[in-house]
Amino acid sequence: MPNEHFSNGKKIAFTVVMFLYINLALTIFWILKPLKKSLFIGLYDGDQTFKLGSMEMLGSSAELLAKGMNLLIAFMLVVFLTLVTQAPTIDLLLHGPDHRHDVLLFAANQ
Repeated sequence: MPNEHFSNGKKIAFTVVMFLYINLALTIFWILKPLKKSLFIGLYDGDQTFKLGSMEMLGSSAELLAKGMNLLIAFMLVVFLTLVTQAPTIDLLLHGPDHRHDVLLFAANQ
């Protein structure tokens, strides 16, 4: 979010631009995803197979494998982001409220 010293007009403009950005990204994603899937499955169904290392599969099977890998990567990302966002809480539990990191940062900058 922009600085709190920005006027309401700038905050509204920022919000509108971010709203349009996310909607444009989602719209493009939802248009291109079915197109990519249909082209991929159409290319590798029939005579030609998709080869991944020693595995050979039809396009529909490769698409299911890709979907499973997407789920695995998304799960790992959720775990990673949960750990990263919980780091300050874990630090507070380990060191207590009186532990100061700014002293270490100040000493490192000297």
